[in-house]
Amino acid sequence: MIGSGNPAEGELRPQLLDRFGMSVQVRTLMDVAQRTQLVLDRMAFETDPEGFIESTKPEQEVLTAKLVAARERLPKIKVPRNLQLLISDMCSRLNVDGLRGDLVVNRAVKALVAYEGRNQVTQTDVGRVVPLCLNHRLRKDPLDPIDSGTKVQILFKRLTDPEFLKREEEAKKKQEAAAAAAAKANKKAGSWGGLPSKR
Repeated sequence: MIGSGNPAEGELRPQLLDRFGMSVQVRTLMDVAQRTQLVLDRMAFETDPEGFIESTKPEQEVLTAKLVAARERLPKIKVPRNLQLLISDMCSRLNVDGLRGDLVVNRAVKALVAYEGRNQVTQTDVGRVVPLCLNHRLRKDPLDPIDSGTKVQILFKRLTDPEFLKREEEAKKKQEAAAAAAAKANKKAGSWGGLPSKR
């Protein structure tokens, strides 16, 4: 099922937005050649709908065959464990409510790979679908200049950068060490925290 709406007419409630698997922002074509072709196609359809449909039939048949082949291939495609962990890590860090976001990204990446006639899901494939699956699930801040799709892309780039992960792990260890040192410094003789532990 495909739905469309104009954000200028008001936002949907988060409970409804969450029901949509994927979300795309449609903008007016600015490429002159594509724009002109779209206008010519529309005019041709209005002049002779049946003739226009007949002229596009070969292209539609190729697309239909591709979709049928993708459906047959889909059950054989598996998402590797490391990519499943990446998807859930992203959903967690973006504060996506529930598990629907995780499920949709896993399904969408498998569908993309099947459609393209491949059998292996890659990190790049996840990067291609994750903004479409998560951008409408983030909490909107009207004062934030960065849109949700861009936030998802930025996080994906960070989490797939080994240097970023290394720095994050080092910072986490330092934070844990500082917290342990602070807890030890706060224990005084005679206080409950200063009592010897059971052995």
